[in-house]
Amino acid sequence: MRKLVLFCCICSLAFSVSAQVRIKSFGIVDPMRISINEKNELSTHPVLFLIMPHASWNHKWWEDDQFRVRSIHGFRIPSLLLRSIAREGAFGILPKESMIPFIFTTKHQIQGEMYGDKFLFKLRMGAEFGLNGNTENLTTIDYPLLFPRSHTFTNSFLWENNFIFSLEFYGKSTDGCTGLSTCRFLFLDAKINHFILPTAEDNYFALETSLALRYERFTKGYKLGVKYSSGSFPFGNMDGVFPFLDVVFKIR
Repeated sequence: MRKLVLFCCICSLAFSVSAQVRIKSFGIVDPMRISINEKNELSTHPVLFLIMPHASWNHKWWEDDQFRVRSIHGFRIPSLLLRSIAREGAFGILPKESMIPFIFTTKHQIQGEMYGDKFLFKLRMGAEFGLNGNTENLTTIDYPLLFPRSHTFTNSFLWENNFIFSLEFYGKSTDGCTGLSTCRFLFLDAKINHFILPTAEDNYFALETSLALRYERFTKGYKLGVKYSSGSFPFGNMDGVFPFLDVVFKIR
């Protein structure tokens, strides 16, 4: 009898959770966002996940009329991805003879948000930790955009600050985007990423500034922008300008 009651409770819980779970959006570059309930969201990139298992959990702790507080927690296991780029030729980012151990990183951030009818501002800060095997002989990825994001593959810690601002300067909807209506929005997105990259020899940093136009219709959005990166790295001071494009699909 107890087993039957326990089984019914588990089935009821699973049904109530699955009834709320839905995919919110997914993109070519942007990850898939999966809404668990009103306060919790998971995100991962389904294609990238095959060669680098990863996911992040976004939890809303508090919300007022114009403010929200969230925390974001995630992990990455990049060993298989690094082995796939350790080769000779055009796609050889790491030397072919690289010995790549098991690598596990975990990131934890706190995020404050202020929002209105036409704007959204986010301030996010936190740390990523590398829990790795023997990476003493692993070559770093010496590219301005990739080095900060792979820093914890060979080091134990980094600190990251993000400033994100989004402004809607054009919007048109005939029925609140609840059906196949005229539903068009144009946004200006700005983002600043600041990385602090400590190593055994010195402390390095990277600063990235991006500006993008985002156009959204009923179930599809397009993002076109440019990112400027500069920083102090072990391989020297470098900067560069990088355009980017993405298509995001929304599930309504």
